[in-house]
Amino acid sequence: MKDKSSGNKLFFLVGISLLLVMIVTSMVSCANNTPATTPAGSTPATSGTQAAATTSASSPAGTVKPVTLVLTSHEPPMSWVPTGAFMPWIAKVEEATGGAVKIEPHWGAELAEANQTYDAVIKGIADIGTPIMNELPNRFPLMTVTEMNSYDVKCYKRSLAVAEMIKTHPEMQAEYKDTKLLWIMQASMGYFATTKKPLRTLEDCQGVKMLGVGEWIAAREKALGMIPTQMAPMDMMPALQKGVLDGSTVMPFLLRDFQMGAFLKYLTDVSCSLSSWAAVMNLDTWNNLPADIQKTIEDVSLEHQNKIDDLYWAMVEERIGSAPSEFGIEIISLSEQEVARWVNAEAGVREDFVKSLEARGLPGQKLMEDYMALEKKYAAPEYAPKK
Repeated sequence: MKDKSSGNKLFFLVGISLLLVMIVTSMVSCANNTPATTPAGSTPATSGTQAAATTSASSPAGTVKPVTLVLTSHEPPMSWVPTGAFMPWIAKVEEATGGAVKIEPHWGAELAEANQTYDAVIKGIADIGTPIMNELPNRFPLMTVTEMNSYDVKCYKRSLAVAEMIKTHPEMQAEYKDTKLLWIMQASMGYFATTKKPLRTLEDCQGVKMLGVGEWIAAREKALGMIPTQMAPMDMMPALQKGVLDGSTVMPFLLRDFQMGAFLKYLTDVSCSLSSWAAVMNLDTWNNLPADIQKTIEDVSLEHQNKIDDLYWAMVEERIGSAPSEFGIEIISLSEQEVARWVNAEAGVREDFVKSLEARGLPGQKLMEDYMALEKKYAAPEYAPKK
């Protein structure tokens, strides 16, 4: 016969165990239904390509979780390219999506160097990148046509010209097949800058040691009588200061942002070869975004594409206008007759460029003709920046 006190003890222990189970279950249930704590006025954020699919998902409180898209750029954050070109676009995307998209920029090659940016986007290291297309000539051979801009044409909307080229040439579109191209910026005005010798005539170019990055930029400089010199961009300024280089092509923002104006003395206005930046997105990131967010980003990007040349020209006018007083730099303008001599001197380079593309089965002749036509189209007074 069992002891009655033992039965009571067993009943008591079972009851306590059931009570504990109920308490723990209740605590877990409450935890699963309690929103995560976030800073006042904010909502939980997700990031990366997988998180893009949750953009439209609502939290228990009915708020929308924003997606954080990581952007990589080699440009230093204080330079005009980020502050004048990319940051306004970032702000507009965030505003237009109502905070559903947040873009987290990493400047100064924190995630990838300039020539690695495009691959960083493809691999998902970043969701968005700002590669310089001229630094990838083997991957973007047709984009190299932008290095063949005319010395004698002042194109006010060069970014629009390049965007139109891509839109109307399927072969150029195919070069971006691994990413989503959002918009592109082609620097609209560059100068031959020298430290000691002014370039006022074709004869002045003879023997000048000029930075010549890339096959065709170097070929154009050689045709003028210069000695093109290849080196990494980071070595350019020390080389100019030490006299290893006599000059380089420059965009006006470099004068102040990188303090190149401190050791340059002359800028010759011939609209020389320039760089192209692109805003590209990882394909998985893009495909995972809801359709309404995609459309908003495309609309914002198109609007920015249409105004980027005006932003660039405003910078050019401000920086070139202040260069004489700020740095003591002389701005040299060539006569039409002198510019024509420079154009004739390099005519053979354009022919060689066309032949090199045709030999690869690419439409070199049509590409060159269309680009030159667009240059002239956007050089019309009606496209000049509004004062």
